[in-house]
Amino acid sequence: GNINFASVDHVSNVLISVLRFIYSSEIGIPPQIRHFASILKTFSAVKFNLKQASYNSLSGFFCLRFLTS
Repeated sequence: GNINFASVDHVSNVLISVLRFIYSSEIGIPPQIRHFASILKTFSAVKFNLKQASYNSLSGFFCLRFLTS
């Protein structure tokens, strides 16, 4: 079938818009959740000694906390 591809400029603009929205939404996160995320990130970095493990732990936490509740 026919596949329509988006231009690189369009994809870049959408990605930049999404990232700006994510970065600007920090104000909406309560301090308690930011504190817990900081502890979780530090603990997983020390325990697993991998940056990817920290990101996996944080993404798992936020997925379970906000998307499945």
